[in-house]
Parts: sequence; C-alpha cells; structure tokens
Amino acid sequence: MARSQKPRKKYQPARWLERMVKAQETRMDVRPLDDDKQRDLGIAFRVAFDLMIHGGDESAWHTLAQALNIALVLCEDDFGKAYEPDLKAALEGLVRAKERFNRTGKWGFDGGAIQTIRFGLELHEEQMRVAERSAVRRAIREVERRIDNGDVYQEAA
Repeated sequence: MARSQKPRKKYQPARWLERMVKAQETRMDVRPLDDDKQRDLGIAFRVAFDLMIHGGDESAWHTLAQALNIALVLCEDDFGKAYEPDLKAALEGLVRAKERFNRTGKWGFDGGAIQTIRFGLELHEEQMRVAERSAVRRAIREVERRIDNGDVYQEAA
C-alpha cells in the first residue's frame, strides 16, 4: 500500500534551536544598539578624546580614528550624508595630530581639530542611536577593508 503523506523528518531540537537563534539575530539586526552599548561606546570615545587633549597616546588616537572612520562610512550610507565634509575635516585633524607626533614626539590636537573631532564624535553617537546593527556591522567591515587596502588616511611623508 502506498503512503499518502510525505515522511516526516525526525525531530531535532538542536536544529530547531539554531533556527530560533537565527530568527532572533535577524530581528536584532534591524534595531539600533541598546542604550547601554551606546553609552559604553560614547564613554570610550569621549575618554580617548579627553586623553588626546591632555597629552594622548597612540591607542587613544586609533580609538578616535576608528570612531570617525565608522561615522564616515555610515555617512556614505545615508546616515547623515550632509555631514560627510565635516567628518573628513575631523579625520584631517587626526592626521595633523599624527604628523605632529611624528615631528615632536607629543600627541595633541590643534584648535580646529578639537572642534571638528568633537563634532564628529557627536555625530557618531547620533548615528549609533539611529542606525541598525546590520548597518553598523557593514560599516565596521568596510573600515576594516579600507584599512587592509590602505585607503583610510594618508600620512605625510
């Protein structure tokens, strides 16, 4: 006698759990970062900024470069497209600080850099408030790709 129904697959709880986790991750990707994560990021970048104003170090400089590069990529992806020139000016301020360190051995910002970088960090915080997690992940991957290709900033020779 022929079967009238398709045979059922054996129940596998692990497979079901994997599908549920994947569905949850998908739902989370369309939401912005949690308030706690936004606050933690903001604190880290503000501490690095304050450190650079008061002497700084290479780690603080790289932290700020990461934040501003992510903000620039998010601007290119229409999260504040109008502010792209401001972010480029902030990145130029970072490059000037690096050049100053190469010349003098001291980290620090000039007056224009302080203003543009402060604005860049404020914009970054606002982007983190509204951008979906998937957009932030894409921006981070794009920054990493640009770093690997040497397309992030240019140091003076």
